[in-house]
Amino acid sequence: APRNSTEETITGVWSDVLGVDTVGIHDNFFEMGGHSLLATQVTSRLRQRLGLDVPVRALFTSPTPAALAGVVRELGTADEAPLIPLDRGSGQLPLSFAQQRLWFLDQLTPGSAEYLVPFGLRVRGTLDAGALGAAFTGLVTRHEVLRTRFVTDDSGRPAQIVDAPWSVTPVVHDVRTVPAADRERAALEIMAAEARRPFELGGGRLLRVDVVRVADDDQYVLIMLHHIVSDGWSSGILARELRELYMAAVAGRVASLPELPVQYADFAAWQREQLSGDFLERQLAYWRERLAGVPALELPTDHGRPAEREGAEGDTVYFSVPSEVTVALRATASGQGASLFMALLSLFQIVLARYCRQ
Repeated sequence: APRNSTEETITGVWSDVLGVDTVGIHDNFFEMGGHSLLATQVTSRLRQRLGLDVPVRALFTSPTPAALAGVVRELGTADEAPLIPLDRGSGQLPLSFAQQRLWFLDQLTPGSAEYLVPFGLRVRGTLDAGALGAAFTGLVTRHEVLRTRFVTDDSGRPAQIVDAPWSVTPVVHDVRTVPAADRERAALEIMAAEARRPFELGGGRLLRVDVVRVADDDQYVLIMLHHIVSDGWSSGILARELRELYMAAVAGRVASLPELPVQYADFAAWQREQLSGDFLERQLAYWRERLAGVPALELPTDHGRPAEREGAEGDTVYFSVPSEVTVALRATASGQGASLFMALLSLFQIVLARYCRQ
C-alpha cells in the first residue's frame, strides 16, 4: 500500500493509465503492460498533479512507484519555472522544438504529404453527419493547436498564430451508386487521394474530415491532420474526446470533459524557456561529443545511395510475428526493464549491424 501522498498519487495515475484496479508500490510499470506511449501519459499526468516536470526517462530508470517517488522527491528541490498560460494578446507565439523541425521540413519540401497523419474509421450503422461535424467543431474549439497557423515573422523565424474557432463540416463522398462489387475499391481510392492531399501550414485549418458512404448504414470516416499539430499520443486523446463529443451531440447534452488549464502553445513557450542558456549549451556539448566521428551507415543496397535525398519514395512490408515469439519478446524486455518497442528497436539495430558489418 502507498506509504505517503506521492506514492498514492503515482499508484493512482498508473491505475488510470494501465486500466487496472490496484497497483503496489513495488510493481514494475513495464511488467504490468506499460510501454513508451503510456509512459508519456504517466509523466504528463504526474506533471499536472504534482507540478513537477517528471522526465519520461525517470520511469525507465525507476519503474516502480516506490522508486519513482524517490525521483519525485529529488525533483521537488530543483529550481524550475512553472508552466503558466501565455498572454494571447501578442498574436504571434513561439513554436516548440518539434514543431520547428516539422516547419523547417515543410519549407524544404512544400506540398509534401510525408508528414500527414491519417486516421481511418469504418462506421457500421447510422452516422449523424451533423453530430459528427459538431463533435469536430468542439475539438477545434477546445484545442487551440487545431486552429493554429504557422507563419514567418519579420525576422524570418517561424511563429504560430491561434485563430478563432471555426466550424468543421465533413466532406461527404457517396459511392452508393457505384456497382456493389466496385464500391470498396472506389471508397479506398477516394481515401487514398485525400490522404495524399497536402496542407498549407500558413493557411491554418490543419484538420480535414471526409465521410465516404458505401451503403445507407455503412461508411468510412477519414480524419486528416498534419504532424505539426498531432502525434501518436495526442491522437489517442483526440479520439477519446471525439467519442464523448459525438455522443453528447447525438444526445443533445453537454460533453463531459475536463477543463484544459494550458494549451500546447503554453508548453512550447515553457520548453523554449527551459531549454536555453547554460542548460542548452551543456546539452548541445554532450551530444556533439557523443556523435562526433559517428560513421554513416553503409547499407549493402542493390543500387547506390544518391548524394541528396530524392523525394519520399519507399514501401511498407507487412509480416506476422507468431504469438509465442511475441510473448517471449515481452518477457525478455520486461526482464531488462525495457518496453517492447525498445526490444524491437534493438533487434532492428542488430540486423542493420549484421548486414553492414559496422
